Amino acid sequence: MAGLLQIAKAAGANPVRCPHCGQQFTITKVLEMIFICIMQEVREGGKVSIRNFGTFSLRVLHSRTLRNPFAGGREVTFPDRKVMSFRQSAETKRFMNRFKKIKPKTEEGEGND
Repeated sequence: MAGLLQIAKAAGANPVRCPHCGQQFTITKVLEMIFICIMQEVREGGKVSIRNFGTFSLRVLHSRTLRNPFAGGREVTFPDRKVMSFRQSAETKRFMNRFKKIKPKTEEGEGND
């Protein structure tokens, strides 16, 4: 899995200068700031939509009680949890699926009657 720095280097991204304060930021720092803003907005219950990419939203997984078969059937309770959910846009779906699927190679002599 590539990190932000590797992606920025592969894209040939240069440092960015803020037009307001003149401070120089690397692309990785800019992306980190964007992701932090997205996470803060979602944590507060908002939705963040990025056109032609997708929507980030908050989901609450309600508490539940399960049985642990390895501990003699003892009940284990999981509290409510908040998780960030992502729903990709139709444009992203088309992009991800537009490449041709690679057919598996057959062994030599197989299917050559």
